Amino acid sequence: MKKSTLKFWTLALSFLLVFALVLTGCSAKEAAPSTSTSASAGTSASAGTEKKDYTIGAVIKDFANPYCVEAMYGIEDAIEEYNKEHGTNHKVTMVNGNNDAQKELSNMEDMITSKVDGVILLARDPQASEATMNVALAAKTPIVIIDSYINNYEKADATIFSDNFEIGKLEMKKLAEAVDGKGKLIAFIDSTNANSRLRSDGMEEELKNWPDIELVHTEDGVSGVDKGLEVFTNLMQAYPDVDLVWTMSDSLSQGITAAVSGSSLEGKVKVGGVNGSRIACGLIREGKQFGSAAQFPYEMGVQGVNTIIDILDGNPPKEKTVMLDGEWVTKENVDEFEKRTYGEVGSASSSTGK
Repeated sequence: MKKSTLKFWTLALSFLLVFALVLTGCSAKEAAPSTSTSASAGTSASAGTEKKDYTIGAVIKDFANPYCVEAMYGIEDAIEEYNKEHGTNHKVTMVNGNNDAQKELSNMEDMITSKVDGVILLARDPQASEATMNVALAAKTPIVIIDSYINNYEKADATIFSDNFEIGKLEMKKLAEAVDGKGKLIAFIDSTNANSRLRSDGMEEELKNWPDIELVHTEDGVSGVDKGLEVFTNLMQAYPDVDLVWTMSDSLSQGITAAVSGSSLEGKVKVGGVNGSRIACGLIREGKQFGSAAQFPYEMGVQGVNTIIDILDGNPPKEKTVMLDGEWVTKENVDEFEKRTYGEVGSASSSTGK
């Protein structure tokens, strides 16, 4: 009797054990679809984070300004390179402000109305262009400012500027060194232009280090090749023994070197400029312009594109303001600089002075 009872319970326990194993196996099999679903969801999530194709607006101060053209080349090349590298199809639409504040403003309004994803602004004027920037801010459209200061530019998502103060200092230092710290100086400034003011502030700061450099004349508000030629032709009569000319841009330097050509000052006066333009490179190579404190508008265009795409991808820059250093270009390094910056040597067709 006891043996039968033991046998019964042994069989019962065996049955229960087998039944439990069967249930466990079923549970394991039922869990498999859950794992598969999770993997599928991960794939779907990954697909959801694929880069979106953006339409980027670029509001440019003036298509006729060769400096702006260099920035536009940078923007175009950066978009093309980014698409090639990342398999995206980002597009950029550039509009011309015609160096007119009202046109610039309406261009921005049109961009926002057309629902661009982000905007790059190369602005005309620190005060007037603030209204242009505010259109994008009000629409919560990401905006990156390149090259030019704007009042309250800190409100933009990012800014990429030349360090104009240091560029002005650099030009003055190199000119002073070229005459061993002794000589007479004429300066061409523009107190109405924010970038130019910063450059002339840098010049004045550097002059403090050169007590034997005499600033004999300051010309304010002259710009462009033709005006530079006209004004300096007259100044040469008043200051026939001038040694140095500091200018705020290469377009002015171009006019001044034209005035000097064939005069008693040819080969004696040292003319500096700002921008490292293609025309300036040619003049430097020929020995007509002493040097230029180069800016990099092309690089600003490239950085502007990469920055706005990063912002749109949810990766804002750690530093909202980036300052690009200048580079002194002279006869010794002009070929290397021109090849590195413009892709070829001796290809100048128009000044990129601003």
